[in-house]
Amino acid sequence: MKSKSSLVFKILIPILIVAGTSMGFVKNINENEKYKKLSSALKILMGVAILLIGLYMFWLAF
Repeated sequence: MKSKSSLVFKILIPILIVAGTSMGFVKNINENEKYKKLSSALKILMGVAILLIGLYMFWLAF
């Protein structure tokens, strides 16, 4: 049986790589004048999604 820490690192490392790559992509979109509208819409959409997920988890707790 493999150790739990080995399994955690096999899952954690790819997640960190994807997160880092995504941050660079979002930063480039944010700084590009061509994508200002898309950037604003994406910020609002992600904010609403996070808010809804938070409310759903709150609802599940009670």
